Amino acid sequence: MEISWSELLLTFLVGMGPLKAMLVFIEKTEEYDLKTRDKVAFVGVATAVGSGLTLLVLGAWLQSILHFSIGSLGLSGGLILLLFSIRLILESNSEESSETQDPVDLAVSPIGLPLILNPVGIVALVTFSAEATDMAALANVAVAIVIIAVLDILVLLGAGRLGAFIPHAVIGLLEKLFAILVAALAVEIMVDGARALGIL
Repeated sequence: MEISWSELLLTFLVGMGPLKAMLVFIEKTEEYDLKTRDKVAFVGVATAVGSGLTLLVLGAWLQSILHFSIGSLGLSGGLILLLFSIRLILESNSEESSETQDPVDLAVSPIGLPLILNPVGIVALVTFSAEATDMAALANVAVAIVIIAVLDILVLLGAGRLGAFIPHAVIGLLEKLFAILVAALAVEIMVDGARALGIL
């Protein structure tokens, strides 16, 4: 498997980058104190990195024993992300504020999965795992994951501090607009999966 560092970093910037999680993180943690927001950020990124490294090491083995294709993985992962995006778009702010979600649960899902590590990253990791020719190739991917994880932490910690100065209504509006863009990404992932399966 030959892939350049720029391609690796770009792949994981999309598949594990912070932008898709940032607005949801701000909106969902605005009631928490700064220490708790930082905890959500660290646990969320740790969840994404741990899951990503597990897929990198075991992805090819899981694919062989569970008999799924990269196309079906993309199609199902895209569908999950689409359903999550639709929920974000349709849920009301009053429903959100009436619930107090456990910070660790919030960090694991939706922050860690499917927002930080999203279906693009999952498909890429399983593909890298299946196509890696040596340990050096896997090590390069692991380093790229760590680099993007550091970016995730920095952005989310900054967002936790910035969020206090943004009105709730503005955050809610931006979150829903961004959810529409994430839904579009989810549809693209599903289309790519359908093409890989020969459906399209």
